[in-house]
Amino acid sequence: MMRRLLVTLALASFAATAHAQWYPTGAPVVTRANTQNLPAIASDGVGGSYVVWNDFRSGDWDLYAQHLLASGYRDPAWPADGALLCAQPGTQSRPCLVADGAGGAFVSWIDRRNGASYQSYLHRLIPAGPDPAWPADGRLLSSVYPALDKEVQLALDGAGGVYALCPQLHASTDYRVQRVSAAGVVDPAFGSGVLVGTANFTGGRYENIASDGAGGALVAFTGPNFSVALQRVLPAGVADPAWPSNGRVLTAVTAGGGFPVVVPDGAGGGIVVWNHFMNSDVDIRAQHVLGSGALDAVWPDTGLVVSDAPSSQQTPFAASDGAGGAIVAWSDMRTDNQFDVYAHRVLASGAVDGAWPVNGKPLIQQTGTQFARAVLADGAGGAIVLWEDSGSPARGLYALRLGANGAVAPGWRPQGAWLTGASHGTTLYGFASDAATRDVHVAWDEFRLGPSNARDLDVYARRIPVTGTRRISTTQTGVSGGYVLVPDSLSIYASPQDALSTLDMAPQDQVEFRFPSYIGQSVVDVTANGQSLGPAPNHVFRNVTADVALLCTVTTSLWSVETPMSGGSTYAAVAWPMTYTRDSVSTLLDELWPTDDRMWRFARWNPVTSAYDYAGGALTRIQPGHGYWLASRSARNVVVAGRPLYLPTTDVPLLGGATSGWNQVANPYRFPIADSALRVVAGASVVPFTGTANAYTDSTVWEWASGTGYTRVHTLSPNRAYWVRKSAAGSVALRFPNLTSVGRAEPPTVRPDDADWALALTASQGGTRTPPALVGAWRAAAAAEPLRREAPPASPEGGLRLTVARAAAGRVNAETEFVPAGASAAWQLDLAGAESPGELTLEVAAFDMPDGLTLQLSDPALGWSRAVSPGERITLAATPGTRRLQLEAREGIPQPAEETGPRVFAAWPNPFRGSLGFTAQLVAASDLRVDIVVDIMDVQGRVIRTLERRGATAGESVIVWDGRGSGGAVVRPGVYLARWRAAGREGTVRLVKLD
Repeated sequence: MMRRLLVTLALASFAATAHAQWYPTGAPVVTRANTQNLPAIASDGVGGSYVVWNDFRSGDWDLYAQHLLASGYRDPAWPADGALLCAQPGTQSRPCLVADGAGGAFVSWIDRRNGASYQSYLHRLIPAGPDPAWPADGRLLSSVYPALDKEVQLALDGAGGVYALCPQLHASTDYRVQRVSAAGVVDPAFGSGVLVGTANFTGGRYENIASDGAGGALVAFTGPNFSVALQRVLPAGVADPAWPSNGRVLTAVTAGGGFPVVVPDGAGGGIVVWNHFMNSDVDIRAQHVLGSGALDAVWPDTGLVVSDAPSSQQTPFAASDGAGGAIVAWSDMRTDNQFDVYAHRVLASGAVDGAWPVNGKPLIQQTGTQFARAVLADGAGGAIVLWEDSGSPARGLYALRLGANGAVAPGWRPQGAWLTGASHGTTLYGFASDAATRDVHVAWDEFRLGPSNARDLDVYARRIPVTGTRRISTTQTGVSGGYVLVPDSLSIYASPQDALSTLDMAPQDQVEFRFPSYIGQSVVDVTANGQSLGPAPNHVFRNVTADVALLCTVTTSLWSVETPMSGGSTYAAVAWPMTYTRDSVSTLLDELWPTDDRMWRFARWNPVTSAYDYAGGALTRIQPGHGYWLASRSARNVVVAGRPLYLPTTDVPLLGGATSGWNQVANPYRFPIADSALRVVAGASVVPFTGTANAYTDSTVWEWASGTGYTRVHTLSPNRAYWVRKSAAGSVALRFPNLTSVGRAEPPTVRPDDADWALALTASQGGTRTPPALVGAWRAAAAAEPLRREAPPASPEGGLRLTVARAAAGRVNAETEFVPAGASAAWQLDLAGAESPGELTLEVAAFDMPDGLTLQLSDPALGWSRAVSPGERITLAATPGTRRLQLEAREGIPQPAEETGPRVFAAWPNPFRGSLGFTAQLVAASDLRVDIVVDIMDVQGRVIRTLERRGATAGESVIVWDGRGSGGAVVRPGVYLARWRAAGREGTVRLVKLD
């Protein structure tokens, strides 16, 4: 059965920014058992956020807080599941947050710790956690009257402290304002709170507080008989005496109002926007009250009509436009008996902006209900409007930025940005704006569905840049449900009952998509705009500059891999990236079975025995992630069938157990994987394969290239085998991610255009390999300066380095060093940074080397010299410090070596601590093999350890003694003798062990 998943990306070009980790589906704030809900959020002023929420983890409602860094990750200095803010008996609920302007935030809540009624409390968060200068469980604001079950709203006082608006229950509803300093001290001038007004009802959003810009606070409230009023509170702890004692009433006797919101005008007064009730109709009106408490004379006495469209307009929100006016948004039922969201601009002159549509601009009009939730100033004369979509499949919180003229701001899509991602069961939100950047910070609670299909409410957060978001649109065809995973590894379900339509995200340097790949099914192919990306279920897209249509084809059938064999008994390095119900060699290679060494051979290297295991013998199983040799006398296609792996990662154990050695490995997936994406697992350690922390394997992947030998590769393709050397004892595995990637290409070394001929010299040790150093002859006139390029300084970490210099000039630290044509061609080679004692390899490749020119390598310090052939790999001793050699190109044929034994046999370092190396310089012909035996003896002549090097070839061979006896114990400090034998020669070296 085939089905297809269609995913469309609509992304503009973007680069890595500070938003890169704020996941499109929300950064997890807390995701533990039991319910976490009712989040509040505030910016920390440096790109991060403070989030506070209600938490039922203890079986009672407590308050917890978390600090998210600018990256979107939880602050590692805070507890992973949040810092406990208050866990007093009874319920702590309805947190409210405001940034304090100094890197922290004030948080208020209502608290039932006294067991009888709610009281209002306040605390402060700083980057290190709850401020220790405050009472541990918060500062009580007032104990005179019980608090209502409503938020305690906050506004800064301009002096480092905060005003708190506390709705309290007295004979009716009292609106009282309390002031608290940054140190957590309640201002004594405010007593039990400054009374700014009363009302004869308790529910609903009938009050709002804002800073007045002059050290005081403005409070808009709904008073008796639903009258709307504004009052000003001064820092002295009194209501402004210049204002009416019950506040400036804005509604006429024959009208009522509710849901007021105040926008400061910067001069002590403010614009109040409210629901205006008259003749069973609900409209939106606004009024400007001056700092003196008087109504603005240029505004209508009964308030400016912002919208009086048919039906109902409700619950307005507003923010300053930076020019003395305000941008207002509300929920509107004028069209289809369901709420939509509209917005308008109110000018400082007391009129609505004529550039906007009459009665407001529709922001969202679609099936279902949308409620306005907030308006946040964008700092450029416009505003960002937030609304909740509670009726469409893509329900959740949305945002849209409007310019001062009402147009959608550049970078924002007209349909708005979906802020809360995969929103399943979302209940309440918290939102705030960064005072400096105007970025929007959002927190919410939701039932996030995963494969278990059930979760408690958890809390997530996002940061949306004022510059806008990018949108991913998805459509799934087919009857079965599936999901797409995005960078936070959380599910976005797409099914006919709950289809995912859009996903908005802040600019990121990459976007990762994971397509369905369950047990019993596999991805056949993914195409981008019709071009195949291969069968990888995971894809990372970077620097997307245009829309991309992704088509994923899935199958439940077995997958087959055909390996063509050319015949001629030539071995091919092969692998099969899949799992098998029956993994025996006889079953999977049934067309080749039974074994016949005259017709085919199937083998795998065994690092324990340092030999090959063959089919029909020790090799009985085929496994994904492991490589094999296959040779066939006749041409044929070898077909192996199985199911592709679906795990997010696959660990391939390296063979060898307690020993080190080479392993044949393979990519276990059906798409390419870069070597930089691999990880090495050794016990509890997981380190990058190519990183400096990898002490368990060589950091190089080698591939057999038939006819040319082994080459280094950076991308592991499927169906091919590679070699990796395990360099540490114990259990070690390679971890392959289920994610397509491509490593950097290994650039080929070529002869420079201005050179007659060139040599490329490369040094390597283990997984470390130097860039090629180029030497040769320059075709220009002898009087001109030949080709030369300086090498960069060595890094602080050191590492293997090969530099060259002309022997006549004595210069070093170069990557290229060419001599004029016809001049003496001799160079110094400086090898440094090798791990010693040990061996390293010098490779010499030639480009257009003239006939009759021969190469001679020598070590002036040790007194040896030998001929070198292009393409030869020369073994050298790795010594501490810098090893200096000389390479000479000269006319003539070198004399064949007559000696067969070591010309030089030395121990270094000597005296030594820990380990030392014995170096034997063999000048035998290159096809001769020499056995070297070293007996370590104490001063009484007793042999305590025997070391061997079998089959040593011409060049330098190194035998390392680790300072231990034959039983494995470290020998004592003192004098020892090393007696060596090789090719009929022998000698003795005196050793001194220091500790």
